[in-house]
Amino acid sequence: MRARRTDSAARDAITVGVLGLVLAIILIVIPADYAQPYAVGGEALTLSGIILAVGMFGGYTAIVAVFLAIAGFSPRRAEPLKDAETADAATATVETGGAA
Repeated sequence: MRARRTDSAARDAITVGVLGLVLAIILIVIPADYAQPYAVGGEALTLSGIILAVGMFGGYTAIVAVFLAIAGFSPRRAEPLKDAETADAATATVETGGAA
């Protein structure tokens, strides 16, 4: 949660995690023994809790897939480049123990 201000990928991870928690709550709320009879074109069918759960999971995967595709194709922010001479001087100072 703390990295969301500095790392743009952290916000994506938090969003997908929250969507996963919402899916878990929905799956807990749907009773497994749920059965709702209905008819289509004169044919009697039954809507069960398992069918609802599979539908909810499919909806979750569709939303997350679109979200992650957008995040994957979004351009990244430019990272500031370090000065090559500054990096070499800092490395030399560390290696020689401060002696020039």
